[in-house]
Amino acid sequence: MTRLPGFLILLAVLFAAVTTSVSFAGDFPAPEGWRPYAAGEVEDEWRDFSPTRYLEVKGDFDGNGAADGAKLFVRPDGSEVGLFVFMCEKDGACKEHLLAGLKGPRVLRRAGVDLVHRGRYSTACGKAYRECKEGETPEIEIRNDSIDLFESTGGNSYFYWDEAKKAFERVWMSD
Repeated sequence: MTRLPGFLILLAVLFAAVTTSVSFAGDFPAPEGWRPYAAGEVEDEWRDFSPTRYLEVKGDFDGNGAADGAKLFVRPDGSEVGLFVFMCEKDGACKEHLLAGLKGPRVLRRAGVDLVHRGRYSTACGKAYRECKEGETPEIEIRNDSIDLFESTGGNSYFYWDEAKKAFERVWMSD
């Protein structure tokens, strides 16, 4: 009988705990006119680095103490990927909102979401990818969990809750 070193057992237990606490597939049904990704559409190797295959994230986006979710859905014909956020209250009531739609021939395979933790971040113009346009800032401070919408071979943007506007703001992090 082969024994695993204690640290490997601990890593396996921690990975299992993270995997089950991050994934909430099935908690939110596909909005009308959209469908979940099919298994064959998420086989790309870059998705192996996320237990949710970069299709969904969970966090407290508005800071109200309730877990919210963001999830990618697809048009039935595969022509568009939609980023939906499900804003929830402590009583469990949730409202769905479409934050963004991505179109293009390969977007189905390249679109992903990831969780962004609170902190200060340099934006695309702050990293000198391009000049800051009027109204853009080179740096943002995120106060709650937020959403990173990205294409595996392209740019990304963060969606973060603006408490004063009671709405999500989108800021480009790379082009």
